[in-house]
Amino acid sequence: MEIIPTINCGDEECVRRALGIAALLGSEKVKFDVSDGTFAPTVTWNDPAELPALLKKEGLEDAFAEAHLMVRDVKPVLAKWLAAGVRRAIVHVEVFPKENSYDFFCELERMCGAAGAELGLAIAPRTSVDELVPYLGETLFIQLLAVAPGPSGQAFDEGTFEKLEYLRDRAPEATIEIDGGVTPAVARRLKEAGADIVASSSYIFAARDPLAAYQEFLEA
Repeated sequence: MEIIPTINCGDEECVRRALGIAALLGSEKVKFDVSDGTFAPTVTWNDPAELPALLKKEGLEDAFAEAHLMVRDVKPVLAKWLAAGVRRAIVHVEVFPKENSYDFFCELERMCGAAGAELGLAIAPRTSVDELVPYLGETLFIQLLAVAPGPSGQAFDEGTFEKLEYLRDRAPEATIEIDGGVTPAVARRLKEAGADIVASSSYIFAARDPLAAYQEFLEA
């Protein structure tokens, strides 16, 4: 199971600090939480045009970057992050239009494919896992958000385990990522339940010793 350090920042200075920490961790992947104040109550840094330069400054230009888009108006935000070179973009099915939702999904897939990136689908804790079922034959990456969309540092929602087990049975080939409230102890249980990736923000970046915190995940 992979551990992806997740950057949830309100401004560029915070992003710079977090990328410096990520470089020290030696992780080959990094994730950016992007929220717009509508789908999620918080507003995070959303200036990906600066991303290539920021990554290069910390020696992370070859890192696999993914963006978790907790936004209502997906397409323009997705386009900006794809232009910045992210390798994976994760979009919430809750923002899909009620009519022609499959066509909307296909359009997002085309945008990602044209940029050489992967499209992932996510749901928040309040959303039934059934909302993902129509796309299970089409997408190979699923994220289960285990906290309410928005700020980092929230408690893990135990209902995530039931969703994970359901998806593991229905989509055995899919890569499943769990994001939000994950501690090393929870990560161990998620691995046993079939998760492929866990994303961690505050447990690593808010720690007095981020490297030690990251090492706890690796040992777990």
